[in-house]
Amino acid sequence: MHPSQMCNADEAGGERQHKLDETRENYTYRQAIVTQELDKNGKVKKTESEEREVFFVNSHEIQRKVKKNGKELSTDDQKKEQDHVMKEIEKAQKTPPGQSPDHDTVSVSRLLSIMKVSNPRREQMDNRSVITFDFTGDPHAKTHGIAENASKKLSGTLWVDEKDREVRRMIARFDDNFRLGFGLFL
Repeated sequence: MHPSQMCNADEAGGERQHKLDETRENYTYRQAIVTQELDKNGKVKKTESEEREVFFVNSHEIQRKVKKNGKELSTDDQKKEQDHVMKEIEKAQKTPPGQSPDHDTVSVSRLLSIMKVSNPRREQMDNRSVITFDFTGDPHAKTHGIAENASKKLSGTLWVDEKDREVRRMIARFDDNFRLGFGLFL
């Protein structure tokens, strides 16, 4: 299967996605995010990490931060995070499946339309066949909003489960600086 075929939605794919969304609401998984800030020579000058629990409500992803830089959150931070999660749950319950309750996010299918895809290949991950490909932002892609504009400056690798057509892993990095509000994000 060529990666461009993964973006084509057909009726069977839509039905499969609906069933997958329903099933997904029964599970929670942990996500680890490591962010490295580089100096002008490409050397790591700062590393931060977060660990989150991810679950789904009405097919919308909800994330709860549980650790920052390897440490459990303080009692105050846990309370703030719980309040934030409750607001996100309320928003997700009011938003129909398939619509984004948060306009600052970019779906994988939208991300792929902003990207140039190369080097498709088959690999094995956890004894499952995955389609792996590299991507880089298309500087000429038409985008809307901060998140999509920032996506044009990304590159990385994506692993998609061949049978389930689900993203198994994604590694992405910013290849260029971009402006966010009144400052510069590196």
